[in-house]
Amino acid sequence: MPGFKIHGEGKGPSATVESARAHRWEFYFTGGDIGDLSNLDVYALSSQRPVLEIDKAVMHAGINQIHLPGKYKWNPINVKFYETLKGSTLSTYALFKYWSEKVINLKQHTVKLPQESQTQARVAMLNGAGVGVYFYVLYNVWPSKVEPAELTYTSSEISTVQVTLTYDAADEVG
Repeated sequence: MPGFKIHGEGKGPSATVESARAHRWEFYFTGGDIGDLSNLDVYALSSQRPVLEIDKAVMHAGINQIHLPGKYKWNPINVKFYETLKGSTLSTYALFKYWSEKVINLKQHTVKLPQESQTQARVAMLNGAGVGVYFYVLYNVWPSKVEPAELTYTSSEISTVQVTLTYDAADEVG
């Protein structure tokens, strides 16, 4: 059977190699004080991993085209959190309040300097014992969108809030 070792024979990974599981991960902010959001990782429902997108530069050589790597960018990621009630405070409100005060000044209609508004975040891939095997570190993170779920009487699902995080660069640390 391709891809499997049976009785030690055949192609495939060793029996001691563990596959990464999509449900073994955690998300957390690593830079600075995040106030009421210090245990935010407990409420994380889903997260995207960083995606590096490289534009294609086309060089014309006679009748041929040569494709070379061009500019690159890191695509924003979405992290979805369960919405929770803590006393009279909603987690959505805490997210909005924290980020709105950290990134913009709503009263003066100004944007704060990057060193005041950006932080770092990590998406950690965990092994079966719950230990971080490798991390994606996101640098200069700030929220470009905080989107609470729609309210409706037709559903009894747990409410969520999705945060779109924009960042300058990412690195995989293992």
